[in-house]
Amino acid sequence: MTNAKRIFLANHSWTDSELDTHLWKSIDTGLLSKADQALFKRRKLAIDLFLNTNTTLKEISLTTGVKKPDIYRFIQRCLATDLMGEIIGYQALLPYQRNKIMIKENTIADILTTYPQIGDEINAILLGKTAIPGYPKENSIVFTVVHRYFLQLCLANNLSSKEFPFNLKDQGLRSFQRYAKSYIESHYDAEIARRSASGRRLAYMTRGVADPRKQPVYPLERVEFDGHKIDAYFTGGYKMPSGEITKKEISRIWILAVIDVVTRCILGYYITFNPEYNADDVIKTLTNSMQPWHPKELTIEGLVYGDNDGFPNPNIPESINARWLELYLDNGRANRAKRVQEFVTQKLHANYCLGPVANPIRRAHVERFFRRLEDDLIHRLPSTTGSNPNDVKRQSPVENALKFDIKVTELEQIIDVWIAKYNNTPHRGIANRTPLQAFKDYVDSGLLLPKYSDTEWEDLKMLQYYRQIVGNKKSGVRPYVNFENVQYTSDLLRQSPQLIGKKVLLKVNPDDLRKVTAYLVDSGLELGILLAKGSWGLEPHDLRLRKAIWQANDKTFDVKKLDNPVDSFLRAAEKKSHTDRKVRARVQNRMKIKYESSDTPKTKDVTKKNNNSFSQNKIIRSQKVDLSGLPSSFITKRG
Repeated sequence: MTNAKRIFLANHSWTDSELDTHLWKSIDTGLLSKADQALFKRRKLAIDLFLNTNTTLKEISLTTGVKKPDIYRFIQRCLATDLMGEIIGYQALLPYQRNKIMIKENTIADILTTYPQIGDEINAILLGKTAIPGYPKENSIVFTVVHRYFLQLCLANNLSSKEFPFNLKDQGLRSFQRYAKSYIESHYDAEIARRSASGRRLAYMTRGVADPRKQPVYPLERVEFDGHKIDAYFTGGYKMPSGEITKKEISRIWILAVIDVVTRCILGYYITFNPEYNADDVIKTLTNSMQPWHPKELTIEGLVYGDNDGFPNPNIPESINARWLELYLDNGRANRAKRVQEFVTQKLHANYCLGPVANPIRRAHVERFFRRLEDDLIHRLPSTTGSNPNDVKRQSPVENALKFDIKVTELEQIIDVWIAKYNNTPHRGIANRTPLQAFKDYVDSGLLLPKYSDTEWEDLKMLQYYRQIVGNKKSGVRPYVNFENVQYTSDLLRQSPQLIGKKVLLKVNPDDLRKVTAYLVDSGLELGILLAKGSWGLEPHDLRLRKAIWQANDKTFDVKKLDNPVDSFLRAAEKKSHTDRKVRARVQNRMKIKYESSDTPKTKDVTKKNNNSFSQNKIIRSQKVDLSGLPSSFITKRG
């Protein structure tokens, strides 16, 4: 080793591994111009001769044409480290390229490492987590202002004026700016989040999305739920005081759906006429998605189901009673309800995964389904409102809804047929198979889906409440149970005064409160079905309607004096709906609930044909759902 080399290395604390050029990152010189290749090779040869041989500096300079001071300078640049602690290496020899990490940057990094209190505060300011004392928190970072505060922190920590950065003409400003830019670039997600609210959403929703370890691999491992407001007006019939039936427009109709991520199958859906969907609607949708699907009784001429159209349950027997592993929802108010969380975790036994609102990346499949529903069906109706007020498709939607008399009951039929066809339409995302075919392929490969037990399956639709049996032997009041201001009893309970004071568990179907099932808490003995007293046990109604009726209880509407509170409440609301559009939608939803809770048949008993003939479906070129089964009067012709 030459004396010059020995003295130079002795003045620095480089390790043997850092001096080993074989460990440095290589440079592909084929990407450089011929002139830059020649200059880089001369510099590289000079460094290699100095570090790996005993050649003198004079000989190296004569051989490579690199001056002696430049050799020392290049070695220091090559052996500098970046913020990640890695040697810059041969990258420092590239001609005409300013390296982001220079020796002075390392000095900045050394100060922040030596004085962690300075480093933590400066880094937090650069990422917008905190503000400089005396300054407001801003979206933009002014490096000169942060640099002045950095100098104040250095003085406060007793750094000498003869030390870096005070010994430089610009007091390390340029070096600080390079460090700040590099640090911000290395924390790109935080930088995006600092700039705007939309950036925060984007940074959050793209975090970990591309991680292949998190992607589901078999059906029902992950399902997505979301709600979508239908962009169209429809009509409903209401009875005027004179007895005449009049048509009124209805808007803000919501469709809620559950989709399987792996197979793209729509497992179930629910249509609600509430102004905003609530926790009851969410639970109803999830319950519908677990129950077997039945085709609706179609009243529209020309509207038909295809041979293999439908839903996995019951078209694919292996999907009946099958469990979900994960349920993805957005962070909407209804989805965050305690009842929804308990239903998902305790009844469905699934992971409850909330995500950000209005971010389709986390629930891309259900969002794309809604967009396809709008493009293929809703936006082609004459009463569509389009996707925004300036959409060219929006052509007098209210007038067209009344003119063509597109009823909400017909909307339910059309959507049911369309979704059944969607499940039987080839999809590019699953290798041009239909969602039902993809589901069946997984099952035929020997996949065993986890199932609910019979008891768990029966309890899916039931909510549980604890109540006490009340009564009075002395005054002759027979035993009964009070639930939501209504008495429930049965022949067995009325004849069992010894049960007065006992606690019971009520299993309640929230969609039909005419009856409940009771169990004694101390023994688990089933007391059987308890019926609501009076007209409460005759008129179909759900839990929310029951609460709404009692909330309206006042001097002008005395619930206890009414022979039929449910019917009286609906009539009063219907009278108000002639002038109030919001009330009109609520009335329509109440009538829908009443209809679904009644004992009248609502679906045809249709035996599905060719359940196992999915493989015979021909792949069609168009990716749109076939609408040939829809009446032409419901579809707007567009050039």
